Amino acid sequence: MQGFFQNSTGPLTCVQCPANCQSCVSSTNCSACSNGFHGPTCLSTCPLTCLSCISDLVCPTCQHGYAGTACNLCSQGYMLNSSSPLTCVQCPNVCSACNSASNCSSCHLGYQNNVLGNITNCRSCVNGYYPLGSPISCLPCPARCLSCSSATSCNTCQTGFSNTTVCTTCDLGFMATNGTNLTCIRCPGQCATCTSNSSCQSCLSYFHGPTCSSFCLPHCATCVSATNCTSCWFARFGLTCQFTCPSRCTSCVNASFCTGCSCGYFGPTCNLCISGYFQSSSSPFTCSQCPNLCLSCSSSTICTNCATGYQNNATLSITDCTSCASGFTSNGQSPPICTQNP
Repeated sequence: MQGFFQNSTGPLTCVQCPANCQSCVSSTNCSACSNGFHGPTCLSTCPLTCLSCISDLVCPTCQHGYAGTACNLCSQGYMLNSSSPLTCVQCPNVCSACNSASNCSSCHLGYQNNVLGNITNCRSCVNGYYPLGSPISCLPCPARCLSCSSATSCNTCQTGFSNTTVCTTCDLGFMATNGTNLTCIRCPGQCATCTSNSSCQSCLSYFHGPTCSSFCLPHCATCVSATNCTSCWFARFGLTCQFTCPSRCTSCVNASFCTGCSCGYFGPTCNLCISGYFQSSSSPFTCSQCPNLCLSCSSSTICTNCATGYQNNATLSITDCTSCASGFTSNGQSPPICTQNP
């Protein structure tokens, strides 16, 4: 029976082992000591940092927070608080190593020190984790998210995945594989969308063909064949984008209808000036921007309509919107900044 030994003399009897012996062969020879004791009769006390020991210098197991052959070091996540007697105290929560109660030298998975604020308490989350609660807990982002703001909102996705709420669709140029775990594989060549490694549904700009390996014509943005452009690059039109749009057009359907104009122009052929611009030349037709604070003008020195809070200087017959209107006060600069009166 554990804790007893057989008397070797006289009738068979079981004698209790000495105190602190778990097992023994005699009253003077313990084969195993209780935790915290060592020696032939388990009368010697282990160092305070040892849970069990063979001697004062050899400890098979240490108290929580201590490490080393003699349990004379602090274990990971603990720091030295006192050297005499040796005392190790736990680092702040989420620190995997620390120099003091307020200085973490390394953080648990998902956490980092706030470098911008020079705070070393592991209270910031690394990419792939998001903060929750106060003090913060850093929790893993959903699968395929590189960064997120919550368990249901991804900010950026892994390569190949579209930046949807939780990165559950494939990005342009990638295709989804079958299975419960979504995987996005890059389409072949210059495919924008595809159904397999050998079949493209649509091509990236400049390319066409079953595997998007053929070039479009030079001015084509997209095309279905070498002789049929579906969209043109800047200011071009025609079946093969062979024609140039009218001057001031950024895009057009034909020579008499622009779908986009350069800044300051509008109209079917971009032949009119938008509000805030005036016609500064008729040949060639040119629109120039009105002076600052003018909403509309007839020249670079005559404002016909001023921004809110400003007016033309009627006293000096200056039409450049450099006076404050009634109910507004100037800051005294030139030109003034006009602020509304209380």
